[in-house]
Amino acid sequence: MKPPHWLYNVVPKVYQQLVTHQCGRITVAKVEDKVIAGVLTARDSHSGYYLAGGRTADDQGASAHALLLDHAVRSAQSRGIAFDFEGSMHPGIANFFQSFGGVPVAYWQVKKYTGIGKLWALFH
Repeated sequence: MKPPHWLYNVVPKVYQQLVTHQCGRITVAKVEDKVIAGVLTARDSHSGYYLAGGRTADDQGASAHALLLDHAVRSAQSRGIAFDFEGSMHPGIANFFQSFGGVPVAYWQVKKYTGIGKLWALFH
């Protein structure tokens, strides 16, 4: 799969801010010096957060990605904080996250409408 167009612009900037504030990391899995999976995580005083991840398309990459997520969850647990997978509505991804013990949590969505958008919001 081709990476999203924003990947090479956004992730390095986010990572640099996380490192600057000592609140995040990129963890990778390698086989014979070849990176096969990686996860970008952040943390605050309440939670650890899965921000982004990737893997090779083979079974090794899939297993390594799951192992890295397991490591991130255990790291949060050892700090006494929660771990937020930053969910997904995609059934396969949601099921995968739930296999780690994740529980879906509903979040409020607040929108501000102006002009004709106010009228549209009444009927939408």
